[in-house]
Amino acid sequence: LSRKLWLPDTSVADPAATPLGGPVGFPISAWLLPGGPDSFVRNHDWVEALNPADDQTQSVDSDDWTPMVSLRYTFDEYGWIDSGGAYFTYSEGFLSGGVSENLNFVTGNLDSFDPEEVTNYELGVKLIGLDNRLTINTALFYMDYEDRQLTSVKFNPDTQLPQATVINADSADVLGLEVET
Repeated sequence: LSRKLWLPDTSVADPAATPLGGPVGFPISAWLLPGGPDSFVRNHDWVEALNPADDQTQSVDSDDWTPMVSLRYTFDEYGWIDSGGAYFTYSEGFLSGGVSENLNFVTGNLDSFDPEEVTNYELGVKLIGLDNRLTINTALFYMDYEDRQLTSVKFNPDTQLPQATVINADSADVLGLEVET
C-alpha cells in the first residue's frame, strides 16, 4: 500500500469536487490507495481496467422453491405430563450461488460456485410436566446437503500467500439430537 498525504484544495468552488478531509480545522488528509491518488474516483464510479483481462463481468442467476410442511400432535395431561406435543417437519432450503471475490491463480478469471440445497427432516417432542416444574424439548434432525458451500483457503503459487475462496462440496450430511430441559 502506498501512503499519500496531501492538502484539501480549498480553492475549488464545488465542495463535492474537493478531497474528503478530516475533522473541521484538520488540514491534512491521509489516503491509503494501492494505485496512488489517481486510482481514486471521487464520484464513486467504476474505474476502467487498463488490461482487458482485468475487465471481468460475470453474474449468476439462481432461484429455487423451498417448501416446508410440519405436522403436530398435541396431547393433554397423562401421568406426570401436564401437556405436550410431538411434531414432524420436512423442509427444503436454498442458498444462492455466486461469483468468487478473488481471481483463479491458474486461469486469471473469477470462479463461480453453485447454489447450495438442503433437505431437512426433524422429529421432536415438547413436554411440560411435574405440575409445570419441568420442561423437556427434544429434536432429532437430519439434513442432506447438495453442493454445500464452504469457505476454503487456497495459496497463491507465486507469493505463497493465503486467499479465501468459496467452493462447493459435492454433498454433506448432518445428523443430530438436541435435548433441552
